Amino acid sequence: MKPGTGGVLLLETERGFGGDSGYAYVGTYNVSSDKFEANITISRFNFSPEVESAWGPDVSELDVQASLTREDDIMYGTMWPKLAPDNKLAVFLVRFRDLP
Repeated sequence: MKPGTGGVLLLETERGFGGDSGYAYVGTYNVSSDKFEANITISRFNFSPEVESAWGPDVSELDVQASLTREDDIMYGTMWPKLAPDNKLAVFLVRFRDLP
């Protein structure tokens, strides 16, 4: 996934599932007041040469952490590879709807 592109993340009972056009996301999260913390594994399923991770074209699986702040229906913050905590990317999530 190139920077500036998007995906979908479904959050339910402290678990997160989602993906984009090339990667699947599976992980866990917890919320405390307005703080959101997550541990997510990003796994490549589309090996087309046009598809690449925000961390580069050769990433097939990566464990990332995220720390965000929630304001109403928006969360913003950063995510980073667990093995490279200084390699942070900005994250911006918008709540779409409640689960039925």
